[in-house]
Amino acid sequence: MKLSLRELCDPLVPNEMYNECIQHSRDHLACICIVEQLPTINVKPLCHSFCH
Repeated sequence: MKLSLRELCDPLVPNEMYNECIQHSRDHLACICIVEQLPTINVKPLCHSFCH
């Protein structure tokens, strides 16, 4: 899975949102809000990786 994520053209978490994700990584509600702001095409693989 790591390999396939590395091969993506664009990261699942856009660069402009990365620091915010790191800052709030231990706050579940903040994480949900951040995920809701992600482009739809990024949410599905991200959710899939968390659910498995």
